[in-house]
Amino acid sequence: MLRERWTGACLLLAFLAPLACASHSLEEDRRRQAQEIWRGHEAVVARAIEGEQDLDQFMESVDFLSDLTGIEIHVEIFTMGYLPTPETPEDLELIRAWFEANGDRLYYDPDTRTVRVLER
Repeated sequence: MLRERWTGACLLLAFLAPLACASHSLEEDRRRQAQEIWRGHEAVVARAIEGEQDLDQFMESVDFLSDLTGIEIHVEIFTMGYLPTPETPEDLELIRAWFEANGDRLYYDPDTRTVRVLER
């Protein structure tokens, strides 16, 4: 009787283990995808600070990072888009510190095609 239970438990584990691994892998993929998107936006802001910018990309990246973190990124707003200000490098450092503390909580939501922050 004990041997039958043990065999049944082993079979159940053998069935469930790949499902758990697949779920974990999917979560990791979504986290990795969110972090890659984040790094792309961070790089756009860093390049803009250095003077290399695409106004549309800079505006999109500033909005993305500010919306996600709640940190204000100082910019000059023109009819054509945003431009960095002398405060923007300091803001970028705050954004980077936020990522260091919270980057593991980011995930990509394929249903809404957005990056979200998991609650703690």
